[in-house]
Amino acid sequence: MSEGESNTLSIEIQHLPMLVVESNPALQKAIVNALGGAGVKHCQAASNGAEAWQVWKNASGLGLVIASWSLPEMAGMELLKRLRGDKDSRLQPAFVMMTSEATPDALMQAMQAGADCFVVKPFPMGDLVSLVTEAVAHRKQVAGQDVFTESLLEAKELEASVRVQLLYDRSSELVECDSLSGTKCCVLTPHNFGLGSNISLRFGRRGVEPAQYYQNLKGIVTKMERVSGQPGMYRVHVQFSAPAQDEHGVKELLLSGGGA
Repeated sequence: MSEGESNTLSIEIQHLPMLVVESNPALQKAIVNALGGAGVKHCQAASNGAEAWQVWKNASGLGLVIASWSLPEMAGMELLKRLRGDKDSRLQPAFVMMTSEATPDALMQAMQAGADCFVVKPFPMGDLVSLVTEAVAHRKQVAGQDVFTESLLEAKELEASVRVQLLYDRSSELVECDSLSGTKCCVLTPHNFGLGSNISLRFGRRGVEPAQYYQNLKGIVTKMERVSGQPGMYRVHVQFSAPAQDEHGVKELLLSGGGA
């Protein structure tokens, strides 16, 4: 890493859920620790390709996979092909292929299968930031600008410590946010809204005064559910009338996990 180059990932990348697939326990641990040191908040590990495939199937969204070419049970190339061929997935993760085979043919195979970055083992852990950044940048390029991140946020619907001020019929109400994504949210409220009701929402973190909440975002009620074990409470699903912009604070709350 050159002088002055940061060893910390961008805030956006730090909040991408990641998966490290490596059969060597020492190397696996070193990569996970290095990612944690670079600011990554959510990182899982698997020791073979079959285990990694199950993690993928059970996860609501992975932003990045770092996998070795040679793995027990299912090779890294097979894992990559399965991921890229998963038609049910709303998001294709950035993929870093690690290999001991430093040949042009191996590189060509990995890139043709859909790898975003290729690295020869062993490599300095200090190179991880640039490798991950390069892989995410390439995946964004493939998916379209901002589609990668927006799709991930939608897929994860990251639960955050968020409160919402609802504005409707000249009334206002401060409620809890149950889930939040870039295009919709779910709130808990004792108010029984009708389907199709138009409401405005102002988001903010716990502990912040409503007067300091972000700007209004209009939405429409698409679903109502009674909350089990909480009589008189409803789970209200709201679809935003337009994509959330920066001034609405939605993206910031998602990327920060909603922490105060």
